[in-house]
Amino acid sequence: MACNYAREPPYEFCDYTLRSLACSAQGFGRGAIGGRDGEVFHVTTLAADGPGSLAEACNKTCPLWIVFEVSGTIELSKYIRVRSFKTIDGRGQRIKIHGHGLQLKECEHVIICNIELERGPDDGIQLKPNTRNIWIDRCTLSDYDDGLIDVTRASTDVTISRCRFANHNKTMLLSADPTHTFDRVMRVTIHHCFFDNTRQRHPRVRFGKAHLYNNYTRGWGVYAVCSAVEAEIMSIAGRQNITLPPDCQAGAAAAGVASWGPPPQILSPAMPPAYAHGPQHHYPPDNEQGEGDHKKRTHLGQLWSYVTATSKKYFDK
Repeated sequence: MACNYAREPPYEFCDYTLRSLACSAQGFGRGAIGGRDGEVFHVTTLAADGPGSLAEACNKTCPLWIVFEVSGTIELSKYIRVRSFKTIDGRGQRIKIHGHGLQLKECEHVIICNIELERGPDDGIQLKPNTRNIWIDRCTLSDYDDGLIDVTRASTDVTISRCRFANHNKTMLLSADPTHTFDRVMRVTIHHCFFDNTRQRHPRVRFGKAHLYNNYTRGWGVYAVCSAVEAEIMSIAGRQNITLPPDCQAGAAAAGVASWGPPPQILSPAMPPAYAHGPQHHYPPDNEQGEGDHKKRTHLGQLWSYVTATSKKYFDK
């Protein structure tokens, strides 16, 4: 299957069949194929490891498309290491990972979709080192001791889309240290994400390129987006709202500067809200003859045309 640069509207096709997620991301992670070329692995237990577990599937060296036959919480005491060419596909179930997170270390072509991650001693999803071609889509992350998603140590070609980040301090870091000049290769796209009551790092960027569009940041406390050492950021159609302490709100309203309002309208009508999560999809089996379905096009609208036109050269640098 060819990896097309743009589909109109984005993600219209990615839930048509099980494997149509592959190569459907927008932005820098658009080449991620996940486990497209492997067998389907059915997770049948919520155990932290052992036969039929998510950990067993992620640790295999062969390509796998991982689906769930169960719903519920997977309690972890250590990271699950995710190896190359894996799709963790939580569509149709409610899967929560609690107590630790996912580690993508020196791997490529991983897709993580419709998973909730909550509470742990380090990062929710950790990408390092030299990890590439990653798509994280429709996930919910909250309340980890360090970052929710950190992309570091020359990891690149990552898309994070339609995710909800909540109740956290240091949300997302792109490059961990001002001496890490090898992170100049880093390219990350973040779009249609909802940052809810997260204080800072939406994201914080050093050295690499970050492409942000149509994200909503509510209740940030320190800053929304931070450009640090040699960072290059393109931000389009985002909104950042701050919640003032109660003793400041009255004065701000009197001065006419309090305009918090609702989040902006999702700009692509066919796309689910950024914070949608849980059982959503009942898709038909794979259809290898169904290439015609992938060639359909519908009109997206003026804004997406603008984003595409102004971003393509940026992607291809």
